[in-house]
Amino acid sequence: MADRADDRFSAELLRAAKVLGVRPEVLWLAQAMEKKLQKNDHKGKWGSFGTDKLQWWLDRLQEEVEELRNAAHHEGAEATRLEAADVANFALMIADTVWRSEYADLPVD
Repeated sequence: MADRADDRFSAELLRAAKVLGVRPEVLWLAQAMEKKLQKNDHKGKWGSFGTDKLQWWLDRLQEEVEELRNAAHHEGAEATRLEAADVANFALMIADTVWRSEYADLPVD
């Protein structure tokens, strides 16, 4: 059973994890996060929205958590991974937006 769980980690991912000093699980989820972000590039950079939309971001994060809960209970492993990536991406966008608001001299992409 443990071998099957590790099938998600390619040799390339394991090498990258070792070089970067991060867990393979982090890169495995980060791959899904990046795929989702690229798919939505046409929507523009999230940093351009600013903290005036913070409550909207937090509400969207909660919606994504509910989608993750549903996927985990009813949709299987890959759907759960993709919904977890959505949750992580919204958390990333919130953290990045708030961080940039505290360091206003940084450009917004």
